[in-house]
Amino acid sequence: MTTRRLAHLRAALAIGASVAALAPALAQTAPNAVTPLTPSSSGGEVLVFGVNDSGQAVGKEFLDSGGTGAVAWFGTSPWKNLNVEASEAAAYGISNDGSVIAGDFNGDGVFRMARRPNGTFGFFALPTFSGASYSSTKLSRDLEGVFVGGAPLSSDGSTIVGSSITATYERHAFRCVGECRTLQDLGVIGGSGLPAARSASGSSSALGVNADGTVVTGISTTPPDGEGWQRLHGFYWTQAGGMQDLGTLTGERGYSMGKALSADGSVVAGQSMATNGEYHATLWTRSGTGFKATDIGPDGYTSSANAISASGAIVV
Repeated sequence: MTTRRLAHLRAALAIGASVAALAPALAQTAPNAVTPLTPSSSGGEVLVFGVNDSGQAVGKEFLDSGGTGAVAWFGTSPWKNLNVEASEAAAYGISNDGSVIAGDFNGDGVFRMARRPNGTFGFFALPTFSGASYSSTKLSRDLEGVFVGGAPLSSDGSTIVGSSITATYERHAFRCVGECRTLQDLGVIGGSGLPAARSASGSSSALGVNADGTVVTGISTTPPDGEGWQRLHGFYWTQAGGMQDLGTLTGERGYSMGKALSADGSVVAGQSMATNGEYHATLWTRSGTGFKATDIGPDGYTSSANAISASGAIVV
């Protein structure tokens, strides 16, 4: 598939490390203490990517032997290496009861780990839609540069979302439930409304999931307009409604990305192009049959809403 990309996309993706603190309440509540978390004996620096309501955490550790390992912290030092047999691995989500962990390995593979009765974790590599390799050279590059890795996990541990490879070598958002033996293809924005020959044309990636796994958000290409342009817009998916376009702060020609959801899925946090051309942290809420986008990023800065509290009242 040939897709004409917007020049502004690469600029938007260059700011992945920029985060806006958007809740004054956070500044009023200082932590009681900072507890250093000792790396495992096999490595050094640790980056934390996920934490549950009990304070258990997961992330990745830079190993002395090279590469990275997926690690978890269950309330006692040091970090536990999850022993994913891969040169590069990271854990991104842990269920509230600490029994399920999800992450990625070797760049594009996604794994699920469940705690066994003896306390160890069993490893399962999720399949692709088609059985094709994630690293296929035929893979569509519509989302090139967009964060498509990781493995967002619902807080109840029931659901993992992400992106996988279709039989036509496109990248589509997926959702899987339970042991994740099969993946549900979430399609692309407008996919069901396109002619049959183009119904699968496009790419998408799921970047966030609500508490019970029933609502998913992420990014997708849109159907081509009259001039053949495809945009990148955030999406909102439910089983009943399918993949819906979140829209942007600047209309159909703008850019947006959904990154996180409140527990009930009623509020989406992410990023969109603002009317002044900057990329701003954005919130979406339901408005009739569509969504209302609210710019919460300060002018003069690039910002992104990367996480949201269960109630949707606090965003960072």
